Amino acid sequence: MSGSGELAISVGNSGYYLGSVPYQIISDFELVDENPFSSISMRVCGVAFGELTAEQIALLDYFIENYTLEE
Repeated sequence: MSGSGELAISVGNSGYYLGSVPYQIISDFELVDENPFSSISMRVCGVAFGELTAEQIALLDYFIENYTLEE
């Protein structure tokens, strides 16, 4: 899969919303499911963000700091 466009990020009932974020897909692959009886497929999609406004950068930083997990 390849492509580009704009995406939006929202987090449930928290009120967090970041819209109109330009992106380009740089990687996309399906995860191998260890359960052969599962009908659910999962994908991992990596994106590169396009030119962001200062507000979008601040909101993206906030999202990463508050809604992601460290390995």
